[in-house]
Amino acid sequence: MTENAHGRPLTPSARPRPAEPLRAAPVAPYPVVLVETRVVSRQALVSYRGNRYSVPPELADVRVEVTQRLGGDLSAWAAI
Repeated sequence: MTENAHGRPLTPSARPRPAEPLRAAPVAPYPVVLVETRVVSRQALVSYRGNRYSVPPELADVRVEVTQRLGGDLSAWAAI
């Protein structure tokens, strides 16, 4: 293919390049991390997936990010 859809010649940079070989798949799967925003209650509890978790009292009435690695436990609270 040396012409575009309008019949004009392709420039050297617009010509298709030969396909590169694919790399091997990684040995371990990439970690999947779920991050959701929640508001901490006045009682310093945050609701996540049907459960309420206690957080430090200074985070009451603050928006936080709840981080969970898929297949693992809840791992972090971060004030936004």
